[in-house]
This record gives sequence, structure tokens and C-alpha cells, in this order.
Amino acid sequence: MPVIRPSSDQVQVLGGSRHHVHQAQRIRASGPESQDDRARALKRFRILLLLDPPATRTGRQMLTVVGTHVDVEQALKVLSDTLEPKATGTLTKRVSSLWSYAEFLSTHGVKSPFSAGEPTLYKYLCWLRDQKRGATSGTSTLEALRFSDSMFTFLCITLSELDSPRVKGVAHSLFMTKRRRSPAPLIPVAVVRFLIGLVLDTLRKDRERTIAGQILACIFLVGRWSDLRRAVNYRTSVAGGICILEADAKGHKAAYSKELQLELLPFLGIGGWPASQPWATVFLELRLKYGIQGALPSWNDSKQQWADYDMSTSEATGWLREMAEEVCDTSVAVTLRAHSAKVTLLSWAGTCPLFTREEKTLLGHHTEPTTRSATTYDRNALIRLHAKVHRMLEDIGEERQVPDASAAEQVRTLVQPRDDALPDVEGSEVVQDSSDDEQGPLGLIQGEHRAPVPDANLHEWVQHKLSSMVHAKSSDTPRKLACGRMLSCNFHDVEAGQLDVHQTSFCAQCLATRQLAAGV
Repeated sequence: MPVIRPSSDQVQVLGGSRHHVHQAQRIRASGPESQDDRARALKRFRILLLLDPPATRTGRQMLTVVGTHVDVEQALKVLSDTLEPKATGTLTKRVSSLWSYAEFLSTHGVKSPFSAGEPTLYKYLCWLRDQKRGATSGTSTLEALRFSDSMFTFLCITLSELDSPRVKGVAHSLFMTKRRRSPAPLIPVAVVRFLIGLVLDTLRKDRERTIAGQILACIFLVGRWSDLRRAVNYRTSVAGGICILEADAKGHKAAYSKELQLELLPFLGIGGWPASQPWATVFLELRLKYGIQGALPSWNDSKQQWADYDMSTSEATGWLREMAEEVCDTSVAVTLRAHSAKVTLLSWAGTCPLFTREEKTLLGHHTEPTTRSATTYDRNALIRLHAKVHRMLEDIGEERQVPDASAAEQVRTLVQPRDDALPDVEGSEVVQDSSDDEQGPLGLIQGEHRAPVPDANLHEWVQHKLSSMVHAKSSDTPRKLACGRMLSCNFHDVEAGQLDVHQTSFCAQCLATRQLAAGV
């Protein structure tokens, strides 16, 4: 299947009003993101706290910095230190809800949202419902008050008093009016191939090629748009017609602890469709040409140049729809959004029999508790994984796998025997002894891809439940392993037929003792 390249005539025909709908949406979304969002949020918090300083512990601390007089700079310093661990987006969201609540209280003779009691809060939520405000406005107000109590410590009221059943009931009734949310749809294969052709097409504008490349990076690196906004150190490597794109993300969304927030998450993906020119090398050349080091900047249509602030997810969605409409129907293009990029490759892998459950999880940059140790210290886990991704792309290119087909058609394709499939192992002893889980533990390969270990049946094997390391039992001492380690409840027995020369993690000392190192 050749890479789809748009013709100039096609682009010209699609330049009508339908094409401009997404362009207008994209331009509206490309407004500058304020560089002082955090400063504005802190200023609002300072005003709210000083409406009634004795109502919170932080308010009193802001007053006592210089006695009874409020020093604005010192007060902001206290507040900034208090809220330092919280993200700017969180502060903006919480203070916005509190600000609206404070405006309501000002008309009802109440000083501060941090001293208003449960009856006043209930009255405010009922007012939100009567005014048909946003579905999440009630829930957001309660979350903002819980946030404030944890950060500032209420002294006049208690959180348990505010969280009354009637208050939570009104917030719930508001929330249930929220529009039903649908998951992000997949980007059609034709659109992905079109984006690749767009990056490679020197007749298209550089801004379109660069943005298309960034969308492709999200697809093949399996990352959110927000993740790659924090990505640095883009690089490629090419060997034997295979191109690999790599990047490192800082402060990614999957980082839940302070330690993870300081680590760079490695992103790795296929940088070119099989048997075609790599798009990733051209994409990095375009980034280098315009001096783009980290996040992709927004495009300023009025000045026809890159802006000095990052491109938002909304603007990226507009660009994706605008480009997709050149090769697919409008009804399909309008459903796509930036988050579709991450789910696309994951969904393709979901219907591909090459991937195990653990591999699908790892492809989305997540790990399971039982496999976290192995994946943390195995630096080549993503490399082995993307060898299967490359095979999957070959299957899609040759239409042995059709991700855009109906559910029934995809099931029919999966149950049909492949021409290049190995002999059926469905009735083998390994499958009969397996559990309901179709994939075995990490490091144990299913029969279709197994390379047996020579003379493995001459020994007894166990696998560590956390590290997945496979050891040989000692033939001399029943409760010991060949490496000298004691056998404990952290090990479980493994059949010799489940071991694989290339992908099972063996204990080197056990292999040396059993003289199997040469065979493995």
C-alpha cells in the first residue's frame, strides 16, 4: 500500500467553507496562554485569604509576617511556599471555583468562602442549579473547599460540617446533567498514511509538515499531546530500512510521585512506515530548521509565524481535523481529537495477536505491579516491543490486519488461520496447563514464538514472582536453588517447555552451575 500524498488540485478543491470550519476552530484555540497564570492564581488566593485572615491558619501566617500589617510581597511568599507542590492548572481551577463562590457571598453579607457555613454553601449550590450553571460547578466548588482545607486549614468551620448529605446531593444532581462523554476515536489508517505523506511532501507548507509530524510523533510514541509538550532530546536512528524515533519526557502525566516527576520517561517508536521513506528524520530536520527544541509552539495565523507559547491540545485538535478532512468524510474528521493519537496504536495492538497483555500495558507507558521490577531495569524492553509493532505495521500495510474494519470483520480476520502461521499449538500441553489468563507471566513466551532451551527438561525450574527471574533448583539440597539462594514462597514452579532462549530472564549463576550458559 503506497503512502497517500495529497495532490495540489485536491487541496484546492477542499479549500471551501467546509474546510474552513476546522480552521476557524483551530485559530480560536490558538490564543496565547498566559505566562503568568500561576501569579494570577496566587494573587486571587491572597485576596480570598485576606478577606477574613483569622478564618484560616495560612491567613494568620500571612498577617503575622510583619505584625498586624500585611506586606504584599511577604504574604505572597508565604502563599507561594504553601502551594509550591501544586500544579498551576490545579491552582487555576480551584481558585476559579472559589472566586465565583466569593462573588455570591459578597451579595449575602458573608466575608469569605473559608468562613461560610453549611447553610450558606447549600444555598449557593441551589442557586447554581437554578441558574443552570455548568454540570461540574457544584462538584468543583466542593473540591475547591476540600483543597483549601488541606492547604490552608479552616479555623472557623470544619470540612465534615460542609460535607452534609444535602450539599453533596445538590452537587450530584448538577453533575448528572453533564453531557455523556465518549472515548476518543481511532485515527483511520488512511489519515495516518496521509499525515506521513504530508510530512514528506516538500510542496506543502513547512508549518503543516511540522504539525503533522508532531501528531505522528504522538501516534507512534504512544503519548498524549501534553506528554510530548514536555518532551526533549528528540533523536532518530536508522538501520536496515527501519527508523526509530526517541524522545525523553519530563513531568509526564503518569508520574504520580515526586521521584517520578524528576525522572525522564523514555519514549520510543517507529519513525517510518515499513518500506517507505522515514518521516521522523524529515520531522526533526523541520524542528531544527525553526529552532524548536521542546514543545511545538502555536502557529500565529495573523503574523504567519510560530508564536512564543506552546500549542494547546485544542489547537492541535483543530489542525488534526483540518488535515484529516482532506482524505476522509467530514463526519469522521469532526470526531477526531488530539487524544486520538495515543489510543490509535494501542487499539491497533489490541486486535493484533502478537502482543501479550503485559506488552500492551508497557506500550502505553504503564507497568503492572508484578512486572514493574523487570521493566524498570530492562532498558531494552521497548526495543523488543517495537519489533512487534513493526511487524504489525507490515500486516496493516499488506491488509492482513484492517483496524478500520467493523468489529465483526476484525473478529473474522482473527479466527481465520494466517498463511504464515506456525502449526497449531492449541492442544499442546502448555496450553492445557495454562490458566484462564491467555498470557503467561512476563518472560514466559507462548508456544507460537518459543525457542526452547537445550536440555531444559533435565532440571527443575522456578520463577521469582516479582523480578520474573528464572532459577534452577539444586539437585543436592531440596530447599535451595542452584545459585545457592534459598527457595521461598516468592517462587513458583515453571515448566521447562515454557522457557525461551531469547526472552526469558535466567539467573546467570544457575546456568553456570547447570552448564547451560552456552546453550542460552
